[in-house]
Amino acid sequence: MKRLSVIVCGLIFMSRLYSVDDGLEKVTFMPQWTAQAQFSGYYMALEKGFYKKRGLDVLIEHATPISGASDALKTGKADIVTLFLSTGIKNAAAGMDIVEIAQISQKSALVLVTLKKSGIGSPAAMKNKKFGIWQCDFQEIPMAFMKKYDINPHVIPIATGINLFLWGGVDILTVMWYNEYHTLIMHGVETSEINTFFLSEHGLDIPEDGIFCSGKFLKDKPDVCKKFVEASIEGWEYAAKHKEETVKIVEKTMKIYNLPFNKAHQSWMLDRMADLIFPGGKKLDSVLSEAVYNKTALILKESGSIKEAPEYKNFFKAIGDAKK
Repeated sequence: MKRLSVIVCGLIFMSRLYSVDDGLEKVTFMPQWTAQAQFSGYYMALEKGFYKKRGLDVLIEHATPISGASDALKTGKADIVTLFLSTGIKNAAAGMDIVEIAQISQKSALVLVTLKKSGIGSPAAMKNKKFGIWQCDFQEIPMAFMKKYDINPHVIPIATGINLFLWGGVDILTVMWYNEYHTLIMHGVETSEINTFFLSEHGLDIPEDGIFCSGKFLKDKPDVCKKFVEASIEGWEYAAKHKEETVKIVEKTMKIYNLPFNKAHQSWMLDRMADLIFPGGKKLDSVLSEAVYNKTALILKESGSIKEAPEYKNFFKAIGDAKK
């Protein structure tokens, strides 16, 4: 029994990414998905000591397809998380104590895909079809697409992956441009064989990944939040400029979680994330504009995801580099 306890403790240790130093402010951070290049900036902030030099001892613990970052923030298992902007607003509208402190992604990467042989080549053709959509934290904007075109499909919750789509279990699949879309191509599906519906081209260009914490955490530890945002932005800037090095750190991180690593796929993901975070090579502006907030809130209201949204000033709190 003693040996088993040691093994279990070892496994728990290996399932986490640590930046351990006595005397530093400890912060538990949860990205909203499993380990991959989508979160390269945070890995590099940890690897290169950007958190540490600001006095932070950051523990990165990843969400899973069935246990989301929203729940971790709500229950106190995480101090700071990443979430889609739409998810953050939905949580706040439901009464959750949550604020956004930086908007990292600047554009939408959500795409719906269908096989051309299915004959589903337009939103109208999606009616009453089987629609694969993720189970937690990522549903709001795809649901808004359905509402906009009065599709009323048969929604089938999926945890992760593309297999159900390839096997014909769903007719329409929600994918991310930087992730599952490329996975389809790597599985031998030709681009000429699929229809793509970029939600950004359907009036739903809502930026996704942002950094969130509770209002209480921000009130109690504003300096920690400021330092975390600044270090994370520095991490993303480094990742975008040192992609080969970054992909190696992504590989190391994924191996800690016993996840399969494919260099071509993770390199694609990092490139696409750089496109989303630094569109046109621009410097990252982590301020969520009031116009984008209001547009997102309106979309969520019209789709029935929320009834009322909190005021912009109560939802977004510009700190650190976001003030510049």
